[in-house]
Amino acid sequence: MYVTFSQKNLDDGYALITIEPEDNEHFFGGEGIVISRVIATGEEYLGADKGVWTGKKEILKVAGKLENGRLLFKLEPYYVNNINKGGYSVYLFDKDGNETDYSGDVFINGVRKSQILSEGFGLSEETGAGPRDEAREAFENVSRLVSDSTAKIDEINLQINKTNNALLTLSDVFSSGNGVTIEHDYTALAEALAPLKKKKEELDKLSAGVRQGINNSKIASDSEIFPKAKAMVEEYEAKVQNLEALFSDVL
Repeated sequence: MYVTFSQKNLDDGYALITIEPEDNEHFFGGEGIVISRVIATGEEYLGADKGVWTGKKEILKVAGKLENGRLLFKLEPYYVNNINKGGYSVYLFDKDGNETDYSGDVFINGVRKSQILSEGFGLSEETGAGPRDEAREAFENVSRLVSDSTAKIDEINLQINKTNNALLTLSDVFSSGNGVTIEHDYTALAEALAPLKKKKEELDKLSAGVRQGINNSKIASDSEIFPKAKAMVEEYEAKVQNLEALFSDVL
C-alpha cells in the first residue's frame, strides 16, 4: 500500500493519512491503523489514548473512510502534535482489529501543530483547553533521547568487553610465541572492533541530539522543567564520560 501524509486545506494540528492500494490490495472501510517509528532500541508506536509514543502496538481511534478505493484517516491534534519530521511506518488492521498483511512507509517533511493542549483522546474537541505545553513536550523528547542513548551505551559496553577479550587472546598468542592462530585471532579482533566503532558513532549522534535538546528555549525558560532536564542530562553525561575513557583504553 502507498501512504501519504497531508495537512493541505486543514487547520493546524489536523492531518490526513491517505492509503492507496497497490497490486491486488483491496480495502473495505472501517479499517484501523498503527503508526510507528524506529528508535535506537527498535520500534515504538503512537499511543491510541494519549498520543504519546509507547512500546505497545495500539490501533489509533480513527476509522478509515473508503473513498474511490482509497482509505482516508483524519488525525486530530492529540495525535498530530506528537508527530515530527521523519520516517514512519503505517500498519493496517481490519475493522475487527486484526492486523492485515498490508503496511507502508511514509516520510513526513514537516508538521503544522496545533495550540490545542495535546493531553489525550478527545481533548482536541474541548473548549478553553489553553496553549499546548511545549516545554513539557521538549522535555519528553530529551528524555526519550537520553533513554535511547543509555541503551546504546549498554550495547557499547558489551562490545567493549568482546573487543577486550579478543585483544587479550591475541596478546596471549604473541606472548606464547605460538603463531599458528595469530591470523585467526587478529581477524576476530578486527571483527569485534568494527561494530564497536559504528556503535560509538551512533551514540555520538544521539548525544548531539541530547545536548541540542537541553538548550531548547522552551526548556531553558521553564523554571520547573529545566532543573529536572538539567539533572537528567548531567547524569547521562557522566555515563558518557565514563564510556569515553573505556573506549579510548580499548583503542
